[in-house]
Amino acid sequence: MSAELSRRKTLVFSVIAVLSPLFLLAVLEVGLRAAHYGGETPLFESPEKLHGLYLVPARRVGARYFPRAKSPPSPPFDAFLVRKPVHGITARINFQSAFAVRIGERLSAEREQATTEVLAAVRDEDADRPGTALVLQEKALEVADFYQQTSTARGHWRGWASSGRVSTSAQRAGRRAADAARTAPLRELPDQRRAIPS
Repeated sequence: MSAELSRRKTLVFSVIAVLSPLFLLAVLEVGLRAAHYGGETPLFESPEKLHGLYLVPARRVGARYFPRAKSPPSPPFDAFLVRKPVHGITARINFQSAFAVRIGERLSAEREQATTEVLAAVRDEDADRPGTALVLQEKALEVADFYQQTSTARGHWRGWASSGRVSTSAQRAGRRAADAARTAPLRELPDQRRAIPS
C-alpha cells in the first residue's frame, strides 16, 4: 500500500513541478498585459509614402522588449507587401485544374448527347428490331464493368488542394479557356492562312 501511495505522490509531485512554471509565466503575462507594461507598441506600421501597400517594422518596436532602455534597438527598414501576389505555380495549377474539370464536364455532356442521338437514330431505323439498342447499352455496361474490375485507380488526385492556396482569377481563366476549346474533331480544314506581308 505504501509503495502505491509513494508512486501516486511521485506522479502528483512531477505533474505539479512541470506545470507550476507554466502557471507562473501565464500569471505574469496576464499581469503585464493588464498593467500595459511597455505600452502599446505595434510590430509593423504602414508609412504614408508607401500608400498602404507595404508594411515596415515599427521604429519603436524595440521599446516593446526593452522599455527602460534610452535608445532601444530598431530593426532594419525592410518593406514588404501587405498582400503577396499569387505564386506562379499556384496560378498554373489552378488554371490547369479548372480547365480539366470544365473540359470533363463538357465531354460528359457531349457524350450523353451523342449516345442519346445514336440510340434515337437506331430506334428510328430498326423500329421492328429493338436488339441493336440493347446491344449498345449492354456494351456500354460491359466496358464500365471491365474498367471497374481491372483498374486499380481509385479516387482523384488532389495533392495541391491541401495547400489552401487558391487563385480565383486563374480558375476563371481556366474555365474560360475550356469553354472556348474545341472538343469535337474538325470536319474540314480551317481557312487558308493569309500571307505575311513583305
